[in-house]
Amino acid sequence: MKIEGKADLPIFNILSAGGSGPSLQDLQNLFAVGSRYEGTVLDILPGEGALLRIAGQTVMAQTGLSLARGLKAEFEVREVSPQVVLKMVGESPSEEWQKESFRQFLTLRQETGYILGNVARQLREMPDSSSHIAERLRPLSSLWDRILVAQDPNPSVFNLMGLGWENKLRTHFLKGQFPDSRGLVETDIKGLVMQTLNNLSGSEPDSALARALSSLLNLIEGYQSANMWFLSPEGESVVFLPVWFSKQAGWGECELLLDREPDEKGDSKDGSEGPFRALFFLNMSGLGPMRVSLEVRDKKIKCLFMVADKTRQEYVTRSLPEISDRLASSGFTILSMECIRKEKKEIEDVSAWFETLKKVKQPLLHVVI
Repeated sequence: MKIEGKADLPIFNILSAGGSGPSLQDLQNLFAVGSRYEGTVLDILPGEGALLRIAGQTVMAQTGLSLARGLKAEFEVREVSPQVVLKMVGESPSEEWQKESFRQFLTLRQETGYILGNVARQLREMPDSSSHIAERLRPLSSLWDRILVAQDPNPSVFNLMGLGWENKLRTHFLKGQFPDSRGLVETDIKGLVMQTLNNLSGSEPDSALARALSSLLNLIEGYQSANMWFLSPEGESVVFLPVWFSKQAGWGECELLLDREPDEKGDSKDGSEGPFRALFFLNMSGLGPMRVSLEVRDKKIKCLFMVADKTRQEYVTRSLPEISDRLASSGFTILSMECIRKEKKEIEDVSAWFETLKKVKQPLLHVVI
């Protein structure tokens, strides 16, 4: 079956009027099919929603594309019944990065059908002698059966790729909660593709299937870049990157201080700057929550792992020699590296942790992976 993706700009389904505005019936009477209106994104709502100001009205709309507050664009009315459907028009976004994002959005939509069809063909054409590989590919094959249901890719393919996760994660992030990723990973094309490529790396690293999957992985990552969403209050940025963690599915959250801390003692004889510091929060399905504090000055490293119970502490401690050897082979000197126990709440309290970091008034990069 040949599958061809169709390029189209994002669709906005009007759900209701914002606040105490007109009824949905009034909105249907206001808009005419084919008419165009200038609109502004007033706010981002949970669940892939946006608050728009358009035609003198404030409305709530649903869209699969992550947007930036304040974005101005032109919208064309496509339908008014059973609900009002708007389509963002062409090159309307005023910011250059938004224009580039939409250009990538269109290009990647065109490529999606071809690449999905190529992967599906490679899966079908695998020889019977590769039964052991086929068994490893079963999760990905099962997901493919759900995606390829028509001449075009199922629209849900874009959410399954992880492209809708940014909104879900943003909601959790803003509430100071840390999401459980297990349900998401079960339908994560990107994670399954990465897992499959890892399985193929030992036996068939250059096979047609491996090449097809690599193309799909590049497509997904490019698509995520086109849909990247940044949050920048008080010098912060947030980037969401769904990935597969080896054999353990989970999310990791990384906090990086982007500029160096001043020398605490103020007595640096060589005039060098203070250490670079990073904090990691990992929540793995097989390991549980763990915080890692890292300090680097030149090639000297201090590293502290924090977990919530003795079993996890023993597991991490057994891994420290290997980590030290790898760092040493790269030219680093390990000043200290240990794993200690902390209260689980202290480890998981991401919200309080963020506030602590803000007190040092450093630009922060939050990476959720």
